[in-house]
Amino acid sequence: MIRLFTALPLSQENKDTIRKHLTEKPNVNWTPIQNLHITLNFIGDVNIYQFRQIKQQLHAVEVSPVQIELTEPGVFQTKNQHVVWMGIKKTDGLHKLQQNIKETLEPFVDSLDSREFKPHLTLARLEKSEEAKLQKLLNSLRDCCKITQATRKFTLYASKSSYSGSIYTPLEEYEVPPTMKSVYSSSSVVNML
Repeated sequence: MIRLFTALPLSQENKDTIRKHLTEKPNVNWTPIQNLHITLNFIGDVNIYQFRQIKQQLHAVEVSPVQIELTEPGVFQTKNQHVVWMGIKKTDGLHKLQQNIKETLEPFVDSLDSREFKPHLTLARLEKSEEAKLQKLLNSLRDCCKITQATRKFTLYASKSSYSGSIYTPLEEYEVPPTMKSVYSSSSVVNML
């Protein structure tokens, strides 16, 4: 079984900006910079046959320009942890992309996450007992770096748990270059390939 999700990767420039900003913050369990991404759809565990179908079907998703913009910090509560994140402005383009991927995959995957889409960038994890540190961290993140990024691509990732945390491996990138959009949407061209 392979655990999959789709996400928007951050540019190296924005990862570097976040890394610089976070080194100035309290010592917490930061998300490794290479793992920073904005999850679009959690697909879950799939077999190799489903994986091949998913990989192929995602080529049919129309990718329009998406603007990424950080907003305010927030927290998800799990059984043992506080998951600290920065919100992402929910634009029409971002919502449309997430929905297009979901609708494309629904016939092939039973385990798609059905929760409301809440775009965010996970920055850190704190133990439940670290309540004072959590409040200090949230307050310090309110003036976090204001990054923006325009993108026309998304990535299919595999997720694997390890002793040191999750490992995210990019498997395939999906992009429609602005000048090639009409070519990719033309069934006659696709049939010729």
